[in-house]
Amino acid sequence: NLQFLCGDKSCQVTATYLVETEAACTVELEFILPLATPVTARFGEAAQPVQTEGPEPMDLDRSRTGAHWPDELKADLFVATTRGALPAGASKLTFSYVQPLGYLGEGHSYFMEGHMEGYFRYVLYPLREWARPPGSRIELEVAVERATGFWSSLFGGRRQGSCSAGSDPRHERSNPNARSPLDFKFEERPMERRGRYEVYRASVRDEIPDFLRCKIEP
Repeated sequence: NLQFLCGDKSCQVTATYLVETEAACTVELEFILPLATPVTARFGEAAQPVQTEGPEPMDLDRSRTGAHWPDELKADLFVATTRGALPAGASKLTFSYVQPLGYLGEGHSYFMEGHMEGYFRYVLYPLREWARPPGSRIELEVAVERATGFWSSLFGGRRQGSCSAGSDPRHERSNPNARSPLDFKFEERPMERRGRYEVYRASVRDEIPDFLRCKIEP
């Protein structure tokens, strides 16, 4: 399960994995990050130490991160590593960290001033390395803080935005033209209100895309 709790400047990322092991074992897991930031890791209820390394060049295909802009292509990647014991049977692993939003100018032209849109990118392709049972799925929850201010409150405070899944076109897919369940506009989805947040949900079962990007308008 992936949960993004987003405000004006950053998103709190929480990734929860349900894993099954045949016998008790000790595992070492790596978590790819776009920046050096504190990461909290838990195996069940037990907190695990996390070591973050970088920045350094990594043996990763940068096109698979959804980095389509020159500044992003220059960005270094970081790896958070944790090691801990798992009992036999089912376990819940949780990783969480805060990721600042990036910003891009939209709608600028000779006649229009344009505006800045926040965006959030999350890399998904490492999940394909996990052994997954048939029928397993990724559940996505995007919670966006309601807009404040006079005009925003006058129109209900609901932000405009969208999420889209992407893949490197060089990678073989069974149906490259198919729309992913993770492609949606906020206004197209039922929205649940949770306090000051608007919550949107989606899930994907079969083909895991390389990355997910969400845009959040101010």
